[in-house]
Amino acid sequence: MQWIYAASSIFRALETKELAMLQPLMLAALTYGTTHYQELFDELRRTFDL
Repeated sequence: MQWIYAASSIFRALETKELAMLQPLMLAALTYGTTHYQELFDELRRTFDL
């Protein structure tokens, strides 16, 4: 099931609306699962210096 979230996030990222970027982030978090989503957010913070 996680591959569905990952594939969906790729297509959603191609959308041009600003709010459309929230859905890929949510789908990526779902792909990581409830026990690992924090790792995704930590990596995003490091990568984008947030």
